[in-house]
Amino acid sequence: MAAWVDSNGHILLGKQFAGRRFTILVHPDGRLELVPTPEAATSNIVGPHGESAAPATAARDSTWALENREAIAFYARQVAQHGTAADELARYMDENPDPAKIDDGKI
Repeated sequence: MAAWVDSNGHILLGKQFAGRRFTILVHPDGRLELVPTPEAATSNIVGPHGESAAPATAARDSTWALENREAIAFYARQVAQHGTAADELARYMDENPDPAKIDDGKI
């Protein structure tokens, strides 16, 4: 989804996001990432004492993402460059159709 920043600095995302709050992560390459804030999280999940479990979970997850955003960005760059571990395994399997007969120490 593409969004424009208007002359007042506002980003219009559409009605489906109306009333929701986000934390804005600014990446070193200038990308912006919108992460829902705990207040914006809604869920039917109920904790062991009948309390809503969603805000605590959202707060924990948002805090972790904020604290680890550099590592997450590094991982995203690695995946963009090399693919996922599954992609790497698929390439290896394509190059080595019968890995049981190969003794190269890579498996």
